[in-house]
Amino acid sequence: MSSIVSLMETYLKTIAAEFTDKLEDALQRGRIDMDSLFDEKYVKTEEENKFRNRSNSFFDTEILPLLKQWIKKDSRLIYVVAMDRNGYMPTHVTPARAYIRMSDQVSLSGAKTPSLLRQPFRRPKEVGGALVKDVAMPIMVRNRHWGCLRIGYIPDAGA
Repeated sequence: MSSIVSLMETYLKTIAAEFTDKLEDALQRGRIDMDSLFDEKYVKTEEENKFRNRSNSFFDTEILPLLKQWIKKDSRLIYVVAMDRNGYMPTHVTPARAYIRMSDQVSLSGAKTPSLLRQPFRRPKEVGGALVKDVAMPIMVRNRHWGCLRIGYIPDAGA
């Protein structure tokens, strides 16, 4: 395994543990409840292809700052996203990407993975067409599969 792959996977494991701890702590302190965290009632908004559920406020205030911090760690990172087991992103560092239910195979495979998953894919030509390494780590909360934390990086970009 190359050093960049090892570095990125170690980083993902570290932030996935931090993310899980944040969720567990928020449940313990009553900042969110299990029903809201695992809410699958995605309500369509007036914005095209956007949905809301009971977890959005928590994710926007508690998780979004972490995502913004984590993405700055390495210049090769092009995204750090949290998505539930159905591919729903309850927040995102890019506002236009928040509240979207992803339906592509890479996203859904990551959302449903029971273990660390590596998936290369090529970005659309509109955004450069670069080869991206996507790595997903499942997130378990109180023995239930919430979804995953995913990172995407360009392996040949400068650090």
